Amino acid sequence: MDNSWQNSVVLITSGADGNNVYGTGFVVHRDEQGTYLLTCTHVIDDVGGKELVRVNNIPAKVITSAPVDGADVAVLLVVGLADKPILGPYVNSIKSEALEFAGYYHLDDNPKKKLVFKRFRGSFTGVIQAGMTLNTLVPFWEIEVEGKDELRPGNSGSPVVNKNNYVIGIVNTRLADKKRGWVTPIRVLEDIWPEMSPDLFVQRTDDTSEETTQLAFDYLDIDDKYISMFYVQQAEKLINVGEYEQALQAYEVALSFDLYDHELYREKAVLLEKLGRYDEALEAYRQALELQEM
Repeated sequence: MDNSWQNSVVLITSGADGNNVYGTGFVVHRDEQGTYLLTCTHVIDDVGGKELVRVNNIPAKVITSAPVDGADVAVLLVVGLADKPILGPYVNSIKSEALEFAGYYHLDDNPKKKLVFKRFRGSFTGVIQAGMTLNTLVPFWEIEVEGKDELRPGNSGSPVVNKNNYVIGIVNTRLADKKRGWVTPIRVLEDIWPEMSPDLFVQRTDDTSEETTQLAFDYLDIDDKYISMFYVQQAEKLINVGEYEQALQAYEVALSFDLYDHELYREKAVLLEKLGRYDEALEAYRQALELQEM
């Protein structure tokens, strides 16, 4: 892994006087319209919104964005930055390989001190969280910084890069211990930016129809039972806020990883009853009873 990918990284700031909030972004594509970059949606919000976004002091247009409580990714377009190399998005990678990311921060996190750019090394811990984007569960990977380094507030939007200098994710959240944070898999671009160039990704998987969530779990090589439990937890959270249709989707995914769990079918049946889909509920109860008697 060399350092050339760092030249793709840019500073995201506000055009408003007195707003000193900043974040990180990086170049992923270029055409006759200009240069396209990725950052976090919450960075756009923090700098004052779409009209005030600046990329290396150049006004930017927000092409599309996913909710902060979802994928938290935004696509920007600027006229210029032709000297910035493109950092190629890459869907799959290897869990054990070295990972790097880079972004901006103030020394000692003090806005009165110098703004610096720093590269970090890290690894995925195997822990997964999730948000919702376009009615789809989006898994986030947890990354941990190596050595004495810590994640900084300005690192939001930083590219997570593999050993081949391809971007596989985007840093979106710093956790309380400052050593760990959430990373959005780069594959979410296919959901939030359907107009993107078909050759944007460096390499796709053999089965491009495979769900984003499945790819993210495959990457971390996690047991199917664990994945099923994860989606059950997401379903329960959705039920608690009255999102029954989305909860049903989560149960369907859970069952795809654990076909013989009679309790899952029973919970699905209860949910179908809440939705007034009584014939389907009866079928789910029947499947639950058959599995329980096996």
